[in-house]
Amino acid sequence: MTLTNECLQCNVFRWSNNYYKQRKPLLYCRYIDDCFIVCATQNEMDLCFELLNNQAESIKLTREKPTGRWLPKSVSLLDLWVGYPEPQSETRTKKSWSPGTVGRLASDMLAIIEMVYDSGYTFCDIELSHFHLDVDTRRVYLNSACQVFKSTEQVDLTGENAQQVIRNYWRGRPGCAPLSWHKRGEQCAVRVSDCAEALFYIILDLMGLATWPGLENERIRQEKETLDVSKLLPPLAEFRNTVFRAQELSELISRGNDCGIMFQDGYMLLQGKRGGATSSVLDFRKLFAKLRALYEIFGGVSNSDVPFDFEDVADIGYCGSDQARIIDLLKEVHRLNDKISFLKADKEALMMRVEYVRRNAAQSRRERSTIAMLSNAPKID
Repeated sequence: MTLTNECLQCNVFRWSNNYYKQRKPLLYCRYIDDCFIVCATQNEMDLCFELLNNQAESIKLTREKPTGRWLPKSVSLLDLWVGYPEPQSETRTKKSWSPGTVGRLASDMLAIIEMVYDSGYTFCDIELSHFHLDVDTRRVYLNSACQVFKSTEQVDLTGENAQQVIRNYWRGRPGCAPLSWHKRGEQCAVRVSDCAEALFYIILDLMGLATWPGLENERIRQEKETLDVSKLLPPLAEFRNTVFRAQELSELISRGNDCGIMFQDGYMLLQGKRGGATSSVLDFRKLFAKLRALYEIFGGVSNSDVPFDFEDVADIGYCGSDQARIIDLLKEVHRLNDKISFLKADKEALMMRVEYVRRNAAQSRRERSTIAMLSNAPKID
C-alpha cells in the first residue's frame, strides 16, 4: 500500500520524447471498466479501495464483493470445478459431476462453438476458464476470446501462399487436444470438428471418465485412441462417433473427394439435412440431441430450474463449520450495516423536513409581522 500511495502522488508520462507531470487534471473524460487488483488479504483490499477513492472527488470506483467464494454476477467453470469438494479417499472415486450438470453445461459450450465458427472464427484452445456461468440466468457464456482466431479450415495450406497463412494450430493443454494435433502438431489447422472433439474430452474429464490426466503427451494420445467406447453412456459414444465421422469427411474433402456432399445456400448437407454451421460437415443438430439425451434421460433433468451439482453444495462444503459460522456472522454484520445506513438516511431526511418546517414557520412569522406593521402604519391621504 505504501508503494501504491507513492505512485498515486504524481502522474508522469512521456509524449514526443518529453516527460510531463500532471498533478490535478482539468478534466476527467475516461470511463474504465473492470480494473483487476490483487491483494494478499481482504483488509488490504479495503485499504487499497479507500486509497484510490480518496484521490479526487471526480474519481470514484465501485466493486463487487464476493459472497462466500463467488462474485455476485458470474463465476468461471474452472473455479466451480476446482472448488467442488473432492470425494473421500476411502471411496476410491474420482471427482465428477452428474450427467444432468455436465450435459447442460456442454450444450451451452457447444452453442458457443457453433456461433463462433458460423461467424468465420475458430477456437485454438478450449478451457473451462474461458467459459463463465451467469448466476442470474444460469447459462454459460464466453468470457475470454483470447484463443479465438480467424478460421483457416477452408484455406488451401498447400499452395504457393501457404507460407503467408498463419495456421490456427492447437495451443491448449494436451489433455483436451484433438488427435490431429497429437499426430501432426502445429502443421494441422484446427477444424470445427476438432473443437467438438476437445469438448468431448472436457465432458469425459468432468464426469470422471478421462484416463489420461497427468500422463505424458504420447501416453495421452494412446489413451484417446484406445478409449473403450462401450463403457461410455450411449449419448457420449454417439457424440464421439459423430465428431469422428465429420473429421473423416473433412479429410476426404481436403483430398478432392466430394463424398456425396451437397451444398444449399452455402451450407453443407449431410444426408439431405443441414449440419448447422456454414460450410461444416459437423452435424451440430445431432450433437445437441445427444447432449440433451445425456442430461434429460441419464441425468433426469426435465427443466432448466433443476440445480447444478455445485449449487447443491452449501458454502460449508468449501470450508469448515467454524469458518461457515464466521461467514454467516459477517453476512449478518453486512445486513445490519445496510440497515444502519437506511436509518441514517431516514434521520437525515427527517432533519431536512424539520428544518423545512422551521424555516416555513419563521417565514410565516415574518410575513405576519410585516402585515401587522403595514396595518398599523398611518395612512397618508
